[in-house]
Amino acid sequence: MSLIDHLLSIYLILITTVVYFGFSLVCMSTSFYLLDGQNVSEGIYHTFLSNTLYHGGAFTGVLRFLFTFIMPSLLVGAISVEVIKGFTLQKFLLLTGLSILWLVIGILFFNKSLKKYDSNNLFGFGA
Repeated sequence: MSLIDHLLSIYLILITTVVYFGFSLVCMSTSFYLLDGQNVSEGIYHTFLSNTLYHGGAFTGVLRFLFTFIMPSLLVGAISVEVIKGFTLQKFLLLTGLSILWLVIGILFFNKSLKKYDSNNLFGFGA
């Protein structure tokens, strides 16, 4: 591997970490909306995480769109590998743009969800 390949790999690791963080923030913020939201948010998170283990060719058509844009599992796993295997500027810019988008979505959704936060530690006690 050349120096450029190593730098590209480091960049893609950082970018996929941003996607991972942004979507994890969305998953965990859903628990603010439900009484026992931890199970729901963990279910969404594990669905996201399990699909990152599959090769990008395992999903085509609607599923590839779903796991790239709606639940960005392929951004973390397959598309970054596709960029390394066959670099195209289009895939590189798509991955960079979507990672920034997921970070912004995660932060905005967390801030909006935080306003819905209500402590459940006294549920059923008192008046």
